[in-house]
Amino acid sequence: MDETTRQEYLNSMGIQSYFPRYVLPAAKESDQCVWPESFKKEQDLKVEFKNTSINKPLPVSIKPQKTSEATQPTVTETSDKKEGESEEVRFKLAMIHVNDDVLVLILLPYIHTSSSLSAIQKQLFINIFNSLYSEGVNLNLEIQPFSWPFSEAMHIEKDGNAAKASLAAYLEQLKGKFLFKRFILMGEKIAPFVDAGNNYELTVCRSLDEMLKMPQLKREVWHQLKKSI
Repeated sequence: MDETTRQEYLNSMGIQSYFPRYVLPAAKESDQCVWPESFKKEQDLKVEFKNTSINKPLPVSIKPQKTSEATQPTVTETSDKKEGESEEVRFKLAMIHVNDDVLVLILLPYIHTSSSLSAIQKQLFINIFNSLYSEGVNLNLEIQPFSWPFSEAMHIEKDGNAAKASLAAYLEQLKGKFLFKRFILMGEKIAPFVDAGNNYELTVCRSLDEMLKMPQLKREVWHQLKKSI
């Protein structure tokens, strides 16, 4: 293929030819290339257009296009709503009757498939409460856990107020079945939803998971529980 035809093919494909300006040492002498006149004019126009684009000043600011009312996002006003009134709440509690003094509520990960303590959680719990009560404890681990919401059905309320009322009703049932004077909630995040009721004390501390992840929190929990019992 002759050079003129080759250059026309490259130009049609948008490929710009390049020739080195310097001769490398011991390089073979290159054949002189005769550029077609039409190709030279096109290259000159491209260079001129590129330089003009580079030197052209950018706009100072660009005003956004107006959006029609149909495409504007809808904003829900929540400033005048009480906390936990409209937002969905989800949590899971394991219940352990330690002795005639205390019933413990333990926050579990909601996505946790099991509703009971893992082996390492159970061992940490036993160590804590055996240390708190010198005579030792006989733990009742058979109490049905509490999981909120009861159902994911659309018509079921899942907000904080409904969670608090349902958990309070469940705790009232446990008061009729077991003898205890105080509640211990191991899980500060759901403290607003726990109502101990009259004649019962409530102590709130870190969850078992938090202590397992950060062992330095065990000292904090120990002092809190020792002070309350």
